[in-house]
Amino acid sequence: MEKFGLIPVERPEDIKERQRMERRGRDEHDNSVEAAANWVMLMLEKSKSYSEQIPLKRDGSFDIIQDATELPIDTAQLVRSAYRMEYSRNGLYDLTKEISQKHPELRFSFKIDRQGKWIEYTTQKIDLAVGDEVMWENNGSVQWDEPKKIKDIQEDPKSKRKFAFVEGGTSGIPLEELTPVQEK
Repeated sequence: MEKFGLIPVERPEDIKERQRMERRGRDEHDNSVEAAANWVMLMLEKSKSYSEQIPLKRDGSFDIIQDATELPIDTAQLVRSAYRMEYSRNGLYDLTKEISQKHPELRFSFKIDRQGKWIEYTTQKIDLAVGDEVMWENNGSVQWDEPKKIKDIQEDPKSKRKFAFVEGGTSGIPLEELTPVQEK
């Protein structure tokens, strides 16, 4: 970057290099999220759900054993991906939210112990279809008093996210915000 007078001027080659580095960072981030999603799906091939408890430090960051060779092999991929985002429970929340948006069939739930010494996440695969009764939860708040039936599911061609249309509604609801109602 050169300065002419008091106004900094970015040269065209500097702009191209900055844009290339930004693209590279986005690609690395997307690859990390996808690797974590693939790892979760691999774990779910073995069982209907998968849980893991991660120790926490007082500041909310992961209290992982210093020697990576002591980490359970299953822990490595999700923790490494969360680390790239933020090595803490907030990083884990952000990572699982992105995974759920790209793979709405994957659901995550969390438990934190009262003293804040650990966080546990559980993931499971849920397949929703037309005719299923669902409840809608947005930002931790249940949106309906009664379950509603899915009348259609469509994919947004731009974002590739899937949306459900329910009886009595006119707007699409992101699939990752819907939970199937268990039959009694």
